[in-house]
Amino acid sequence: TKIIEKKNEKISSELNKFGKELEQKKNKIVSQKNILKKEELDNLKKNYEKEAKKFNDIRKKKRDEFNSFSINSKKKIIDLLNPIITSYLKKESIQILLQKDKIIFGNDNLDITREILKLFNDKHKKINFG
Repeated sequence: TKIIEKKNEKISSELNKFGKELEQKKNKIVSQKNILKKEELDNLKKNYEKEAKKFNDIRKKKRDEFNSFSINSKKKIIDLLNPIITSYLKKESIQILLQKDKIIFGNDNLDITREILKLFNDKHKKINFG
């Protein structure tokens, strides 16, 4: 989760910086509206529109890449976690495993989260998410 959040913050920061630069260019064009010749103003507007389109394309591409990274990272963790959980359940003769957040009341002694995470961390010291 921390890796995904960090990547999202990095992408957001890059996009915000590019967006601010674009906004500054727009404000500069508006401020020079009455000073520049019509064709100079038209050229500035065309360039701004090209950059705005480029920004929107980059933003869409970055969001798509992030969504793909997020989905693939979570899938990778689940794929690595499933055999550990399955093995633990067999070893401890546990017939059913329920999500903690779906249970209204329960004995804390039945929570195996820490044990599973310890097994996971022992087996997978470092995971490369690409």
